[in-house]
Amino acid sequence: MNKSDFDTLYPYVSSWIYTTGWIELGPDEHSSSMVRILYEGGMVWEDETSNLLHEALTCAEEYLKNQLLEDFGFELEIGDTE
Repeated sequence: MNKSDFDTLYPYVSSWIYTTGWIELGPDEHSSSMVRILYEGGMVWEDETSNLLHEALTCAEEYLKNQLLEDFGFELEIGDTE
């Protein structure tokens, strides 16, 4: 499979989606956040400050890259999907 532009810009978010869970975009009746990271156990992280989608996805990328191990005890593998 070839890498998409999204996979290139957000490799940790892409890895999360392909291997672990999903993301939700945009505010809804339960949350005003722009991006939420979820898995079967519930919500892992939500952006509480961004007003722009790109900004929120960048924050999600940074969370998955730098904080996931400390908060949940595992890291995502980032590899070439080509």
